[in-house]
Amino acid sequence: MSLLDEISIAVTPNGYNAGTLFGVIPVPTLGSQIVTNEDFSSGLSGWTASGVTEAGGVVTFNNVNDNIFQSKSFNNDKTYEFTFEGTGSLKFRLGFSGSAAITTDITLPAKVKRLVDSDGNRLQVYGVGNETATLTKVTATEWLGADLDVTRASAATRVDEDGLVNYAEIVTGSDIVTNGDFASGTTGWSAYQGSLSVSNGNLVVTATSNSDTRVRTEIATVVGKSYILTAELKSMSGTKVGVANENNSFSYSGNVQELTSTGSYSYYFTAAYTNTSIVFKMFGASTGETFSLDNVSVKEVTRDNVPRVDYSGGGCPHILAEPERTNLIPYSEDFTVGNWAKTRCTVTSNQAISPDGTLNADLMTSTDDDARLGDQVGSSGAEYTQSIYVKSAQVSDVNCQIDFAGLNTVTFTANQQWQRVETTLTDTSQSPRLRLRILNSGNSIYVWGAQLEEGSYATSYIPTDGSTVTRVQDQFTRDGIASLINSEEGVLFVEMAALSDDLAYRRISINDSSTSNRIGISYDDGSNRVRGQIVIGGVSIFLFFTSTDITQYSKIALKYKTNDFALWVDGIERDTDTSAGVLPSNTLNNLSFDNGGGGNVFYGKVKQLQVYKTANIDLAALTS
Repeated sequence: MSLLDEISIAVTPNGYNAGTLFGVIPVPTLGSQIVTNEDFSSGLSGWTASGVTEAGGVVTFNNVNDNIFQSKSFNNDKTYEFTFEGTGSLKFRLGFSGSAAITTDITLPAKVKRLVDSDGNRLQVYGVGNETATLTKVTATEWLGADLDVTRASAATRVDEDGLVNYAEIVTGSDIVTNGDFASGTTGWSAYQGSLSVSNGNLVVTATSNSDTRVRTEIATVVGKSYILTAELKSMSGTKVGVANENNSFSYSGNVQELTSTGSYSYYFTAAYTNTSIVFKMFGASTGETFSLDNVSVKEVTRDNVPRVDYSGGGCPHILAEPERTNLIPYSEDFTVGNWAKTRCTVTSNQAISPDGTLNADLMTSTDDDARLGDQVGSSGAEYTQSIYVKSAQVSDVNCQIDFAGLNTVTFTANQQWQRVETTLTDTSQSPRLRLRILNSGNSIYVWGAQLEEGSYATSYIPTDGSTVTRVQDQFTRDGIASLINSEEGVLFVEMAALSDDLAYRRISINDSSTSNRIGISYDDGSNRVRGQIVIGGVSIFLFFTSTDITQYSKIALKYKTNDFALWVDGIERDTDTSAGVLPSNTLNNLSFDNGGGGNVFYGKVKQLQVYKTANIDLAALTS
């Protein structure tokens, strides 16, 4: 029998959606239908109703007191999927009263996954205020799967399969630009101090006076939602072009991205208006100058809670989980602004393709020995780490340094490939002053992506444009999967690497949604130490192994069975215990990147995670 035949849970960087990292095993399935007369084909039979009306299988709600319910038993610690068909807004809850009867607002049609933790004895739907809503079908089925819930209420970058640094995101919905391919001529587009025409399928904008020339189209947006604008600048003459979004006008205040050459561009914005204008502007145009556009598109984009499948280091991807960090550099990509002090050097913007794949890397040229580019931010009292992407702008390599104004200096050679260099300020009595230096006169380098963060190691790049930006921590968990975990025996296997040997507890565990009963693999407060931990009724059994370098990937398996515990790392049994503890049955129901109680959150990289229901596994083969 192969190892694959014994797996009950397998999670890899397989696929994802906003808020979900898909498991490979088991394939998510739904149990049997629980609701009686779910489509109201028998009127309200099987339901207890108050205030509602029903006709032809349609239940109508008109006020907050209108409701229908069925008394049903939903098993605690199991996850159920509820679907609702109809129109308007309603409220849904399990249970009847008390704090356990958690209420969910739904806009129909809706699909809700809910872990039942207590008081799951009633399914109830009721009205909202004096609004009218209709309900035509309600279903409830047990949801069986190991997809991980992902929480990170902010955007975050990763390295993609092409080696580019970009946001983990999901583009959804249809294009909301009318006539963005100009198949209908200039319909939907208007010009200011310019004229419009279409040639070879492109929109041509021609200046009619010696002034800024603009073209715009209006789109319907939702305030607070994020969008991606894509466009092709097909041609330009004389002056640069820029793009911005504004409220139903030709205004051009804020949110400006300059397009300095022809090509395809992407531009992100968060809607501040229900009617948003997409404005393209030719700066300081002379009469007769032109630019042309094609394939202008706007779609909704989601970045919050999107798992990061990261390819840094090459090879197979990994799941990236990081702590909360703030980039304190307000202008991480624009080194021409006054925040950046320039000593014996010049800086020119947008001179090379940066690690994000666009033309936005700046050129730093030394005019004398020891040229410096620096920014002073932060305050004393903590460790700080600075990082910046650097590449030689000439055929030869360039001798450089980064430091904190003379402290924690790192000397490096900028070559013809982008590299991210970093250093950490360990003297917490000093205020951090980020500084990049070219040691010899007449040399040039490209620079991009500066970051200063409080912490002992660098994390993924956090772009800024005028202010500091915070990326919150990544969290991964799956509740209600007792049926997929054997509490009495099994194996927890992880192929993982730490972000840093920072002597902090970083755990991945299967547990009972508390710290009292759990099986966990972790990095702990010993340098480069891997630990297996079995907790039974709050009493711990520890197994240890000291690695050469926990920032390199290891395959780690923890076997658990009454009086038979073992820790395997990279094909070798590292520690055992044959006398400590009897495992209780039917307690483990949760898989999480923490200690089961929300502490010791795992920050690191995971290539694969597996759970086995038997301890009779060839662990040498599994971890080799």
